[in-house]
This record gives sequence, structure tokens and C-alpha cells, in this order.
Amino acid sequence: MRTSSVLLLAVAALALVAGATSADIAASSTAGKTYKGYTFATDTAPYLNISRDICLIKKVLNTKQPDYTFAKGIYMDGYYGKLASKDGGLIAMRRMATDVKTNEPLWTQYQKHFNNPVWLDDLLVRAFGKVPPYDSDKARVQLIVKTLESSLQVSYLFHELDQAINEVQAKKANASLDVDPVYRVDKAWAIFVGADTDCGL
Repeated sequence: MRTSSVLLLAVAALALVAGATSADIAASSTAGKTYKGYTFATDTAPYLNISRDICLIKKVLNTKQPDYTFAKGIYMDGYYGKLASKDGGLIAMRRMATDVKTNEPLWTQYQKHFNNPVWLDDLLVRAFGKVPPYDSDKARVQLIVKTLESSLQVSYLFHELDQAINEVQAKKANASLDVDPVYRVDKAWAIFVGADTDCGL
């Protein structure tokens, strides 16, 4: 983990004490708006809604009869987070878990540890599909919820911060490059706080 990433997280954590506007900010453009002490420069509303999707998955799985089909649909295609993004396409958690990521210290460590470039998606698909050893409701629900709530959000947050650092360095070398490191930091903050604080980081 690079020092710059740690510093950015520390700043984000300190900003939490500054109070918050309504979580309804996730329903519209975040550009120029302040949420939990941080003012967005770009529109990252779809990323705020990732936490709402995770909360909905928790709700439909933490029952006597978990609805794995509905929960998997949220993971695959998004629900509240099913919005067009500046990146193009739709924001859904599976897209976050399967994006090809290179030149990123933390993500590379995960890939090496699991010997799998899409380890997050692999674990989730196994749990949704009742593949042993994830064949009991207790094991399936715990794996799905914890992987989304912790592993996916944390690893993707660092992905955005690492990419922001890479883009700053690239921009220094070539000022004409069409990159936006500020957008990366905005996305990291949106994932960190989430529109639903019960399921954010």
C-alpha cells in the first residue's frame, strides 16, 4: 500500500466529523455538492448507491428463506446503483469485481494470493450457485454479504486511489492526457461513505 493512499484515507476519515447532508444526494448529480464534509467536483452518484444495493441484498438474504435469485440480480445488474456513469455503461457490483486492473499494488497482491484475477466474482458466483463448501444458507449468506460489504468496497476504493495516483503521475509526464484523477478520488469517497451508512465503509 502506498503512502499516498494511506494519507488520502486519513483525510477522508477526518472529514467524517464535519457532518452530512441528506443521503438523497445519491439521487442526483453530486458535482459541486457537499456530503459528509467532502465537496464533490464530479458526478459520482452511482457509486454512492452501491451501499444501498448491498443493504438491499442483506435484507433479502437475512430471512428464513433467502432470495438468492433476487440478490444475485442486484449483484449482476444493480438496483439503486443501476445508473449510467461517466465511465460508460452501468455501475453494478459485478462490473466492479471483474474489471481488469493492472499496475495497482493492492489488487495485484489479491490476484497473486488467490491466483485468480477475478477472485471476488469467483467467490460470489460460487456462493450464489450453492457450490460446496458454500452449500448451507449460513455459509452462503455470510460469504455474500461480507464479500460485498467489506472485500469488494475496500479493494475497489483502493483501486480508485491507486488509479488517481497513476493518473497524477501520467499527467505530470504528459499534460495533454485525457485523465481525471479528481474523479477517481470522488469515486473513492462515494464508496467510502455510501448513501446508506449501514452498509458503507
